[in-house]
Amino acid sequence: MKKIFFLIGLSFFLVHTTQAQKFGIDLFAGSSNYQGDLQDKSFTFDQAHFAGGVGISYDLSSHFAIRSGVVFGKVSANDKFGKNKERNLNFSSGLTEGNVALQYYITPLADHALTPYVFAGVAIYHFNPYTYDSSGSKVYLKSFSTEGEGFVAGRNNYNLTQFAVPIGAGVKLSLTDKINVGFEVGFRKLFTDYLDDVSTTYVDQSLLL
Repeated sequence: MKKIFFLIGLSFFLVHTTQAQKFGIDLFAGSSNYQGDLQDKSFTFDQAHFAGGVGISYDLSSHFAIRSGVVFGKVSANDKFGKNKERNLNFSSGLTEGNVALQYYITPLADHALTPYVFAGVAIYHFNPYTYDSSGSKVYLKSFSTEGEGFVAGRNNYNLTQFAVPIGAGVKLSLTDKINVGFEVGFRKLFTDYLDDVSTTYVDQSLLL
């Protein structure tokens, strides 16, 4: 199944006003999670991890802003916490994402202390799924091609750097003319099925060897 990963947390906005236009430095702290073959729940804190980021924003008008940022997080999952315990797979992966998005304020922040907003954009992210072998050594999974990527017809190697579509919503509260805080939930639509190195089925062991 296609994967989605989530970011949820608090944002802090330091605002600088120049000629009625507002530049902002944005700080984010929250959690990252994923939904996929090893974790089918829409969201769970059981396998969530800390995520953080920094960015800049610019108000185009009272309703629209453009924002860009870098986010660092981690995703992981383990079959022992899910419905497919006998499969006994697990993975972890760090995530680094750069994004650009258009943000729409439903009510102008200049006229309201509290305003909801939505956003959508494009992103590039890097991942590299790994696990630990029986001796406790970290093993990166892509190089093993356990599903025949690169040598079985129809199963191509996957790239560790991919595009994503971030969408989400939040609410922003104006504390002062210079400081805003917000709560945001963001989803990333991914275009790879291998964030967790699992897509279809393992190939025959003799063929893999």
